[in-house]
Amino acid sequence: MHFFCALDALGEAITISQSRLEQFDCPFTNCIMRSGNYLNAVERIAHEQRPILRQLVADALPSQQFVLESHPAGTPLTVTNANLLPFAQQLEAFWREKQQAMELKDLGKTLAERTQHKLTDWRSICAELLDDEPHAWETERVQEYEPALNKEERARAQDVFVVHLPTIGIKVVEQPEGKQTIDSLRTSVLDKVLKTTYWQYTENSFESLRPKLQESGYDDRAIRHMEDILYHIEKHTLGVKGLELRKIFPLGDFLLETLHLLADHNLIKRVGIVSVMYVHKNHIRNWVVHTFHIKRLEREKVQPMVAAAPGTLQAVVGHKRKLEAQETSSSVPEKRVKLMEQLSTESESDEPGGSASKRPKRITRKEPSLEVANATLEATRDAIAMRPQPWIRVNASLNRRVLDRWLGAVLSECIARVGCTVHSLFLRFLHLVPVDVMFLLELLHDLGCIQLMEMRPHKVHVESLLDDEHEDGDEQPVTELYDPMQTYVQVHGNAIGRLTNFIGLKKYSTEFI
Repeated sequence: MHFFCALDALGEAITISQSRLEQFDCPFTNCIMRSGNYLNAVERIAHEQRPILRQLVADALPSQQFVLESHPAGTPLTVTNANLLPFAQQLEAFWREKQQAMELKDLGKTLAERTQHKLTDWRSICAELLDDEPHAWETERVQEYEPALNKEERARAQDVFVVHLPTIGIKVVEQPEGKQTIDSLRTSVLDKVLKTTYWQYTENSFESLRPKLQESGYDDRAIRHMEDILYHIEKHTLGVKGLELRKIFPLGDFLLETLHLLADHNLIKRVGIVSVMYVHKNHIRNWVVHTFHIKRLEREKVQPMVAAAPGTLQAVVGHKRKLEAQETSSSVPEKRVKLMEQLSTESESDEPGGSASKRPKRITRKEPSLEVANATLEATRDAIAMRPQPWIRVNASLNRRVLDRWLGAVLSECIARVGCTVHSLFLRFLHLVPVDVMFLLELLHDLGCIQLMEMRPHKVHVESLLDDEHEDGDEQPVTELYDPMQTYVQVHGNAIGRLTNFIGLKKYSTEFI
């Protein structure tokens, strides 16, 4: 590009400095590479020096020998038509020789030498510059592509190409098999949520389960192990921790399979607060609450009683004392009425002409109508036993909005904190008990969003060998029975899509709480 610097400096005297040339610094004061846009400078110089370019293309310029190394330092050099091309070629050859050491690393020796001796063909470049007319193609393009449309037609055409055509081109491809799979997975997950919450009192026993196990192909040894596990759970009133069962019965996947079979037969139930526990059906009352499904009409009848009920502990105590005082005061007049009835009855029986029809009627206490209505409601309602959870309403119905929101919150935390442990999620979500967080992780695992991996440290002792071939791996996939301190979460790449398919198309106008 410094050829155009020399072309622009025709007739001027310059001083060549060897040190500046070694630093690849242009010897010309008005170097085009220092300008903001060197392409405009090249276009200007080609337009101003067009006669010189024609002579260069026609090889009609006078020639003068010039050697850059032999030029004395500090002596001014005047750029003329005769030394223009030799001077530019000498500068190019000098700088390429200096760059060859660096080009050897990238291009190789043969290609670098070829690059050094192959100088720029300025005649062909100048010929193309002479044939080029920079502003001619803009005029032709405007005449060729500018549509002869008025303002209204242009707006109509823009609507057609920008709005209507993309709408017509959209085609939605539905996959019925994929939709059926998503629906079945959603149904199974929701059934699992309800099954974990509800409890049904039955008269089932292990003896009623034994024929089903034999039909399923379990041998006597496996059935005996199941009976031992059930008997061990029954001995504990508040239940047994899952990790304790894993230590006492090191049966691997068979232990989890046994617990699922016993829970399906309503012999045990998975409960817990800090850790997963299993309780026998005889002691289930400590872990469930009884509620009722109140319908709209029943709710309207009970609403005045709920509104009149006190809201604080002190108000409840005061209301209770007030009711006790009213009962005590009302019992005294009743005793007086009974005594007067007895005296009147005795006096009438002593009179000879007394008539039984003139006896005063016995006064009885009338019960309030609200108490009668409440008694009839409780008689007609069926109690529902459930384990309290955040996504279960008071009437034991599932709140999908809360469940979806908590699933999304837990999954977002797992994505933001790659490889986080389950125990760290307990500390993050303090409004949930640890067992509920573990249950949400289990649901995300069933949806295919995450995978739980438990790290089991080796038991090191003096006689242990580190290269034992029969030793189990350090990490194992788990679902329910695991140590939260040693278990971390792996998030799958399609986790967001799977959770979105589970939630479905829903528009919530209010907050989920």
